[in-house]
Amino acid sequence: MWEVSIGGGAAGQPVFPGAARYRTEPIFLGSLAYRGLAYLGPAGLGSSEIFSPGFHFGPVLDFSGGRNETSDKHLQGLGNITPTMTAGAIALWRFEGFELIGIVRQSIIHTNYGLVGRVQLDRRITLIPGTLTLLGGPEADFGNGRYERTWFGVSQEQAAASGLPQYTPVGGVADAGLLLNLDYRYSEHILVRTFGEFKWFYGAAARSPIVQNNFQAIFGVGVAYSFDLGDLVPAWLEARLPG
Repeated sequence: MWEVSIGGGAAGQPVFPGAARYRTEPIFLGSLAYRGLAYLGPAGLGSSEIFSPGFHFGPVLDFSGGRNETSDKHLQGLGNITPTMTAGAIALWRFEGFELIGIVRQSIIHTNYGLVGRVQLDRRITLIPGTLTLLGGPEADFGNGRYERTWFGVSQEQAAASGLPQYTPVGGVADAGLLLNLDYRYSEHILVRTFGEFKWFYGAAARSPIVQNNFQAIFGVGVAYSFDLGDLVPAWLEARLPG
């Protein structure tokens, strides 16, 4: 069965990774899933194969935003980082109320943007059955040398144009922190989500002259309406759809 979720909200986040200044932006909360095997949502477009009870693995295709040097005076002279598409794989293991997730993505349009990965461990806690749920846990992001140089490096040309010192980072742990989601089920179809992500830069990223603040936070709230496709599709058409 096809499951659909559509909604939106607002989030506060740094102007660029490592920025000291924050801004508020509208966000889209939505997803499309087919029997838990195929999905389109915050994690991108992908499929999930069940290899054993509790273990899922599959490919993922995602869009990665860029960075504009006009968004902050600290970036002037560094040039823009163009948005790109990434492709990779995601694995999920559920055990005893926990979810261990690993994601790896490689830029496929601007391949020099490099490879990035994430590992996170989530715990879902029911505070009020059927109404209030808390999900949270630690996470860490990794990047190879190309990724680190794209986002945190300063080339000789960029140094001359920006006034920042030349800097060539190496790959490794880019950041680590904590993710929290609080979901309030207002009704069968309406969900209110409050979320926060708090992380610290480490290693080469933390030493970059581009980074103004090693602590970064993203926080916001949104409302989504969810339904099964069968709720809206006429019976004669639903019978022709897979699932």
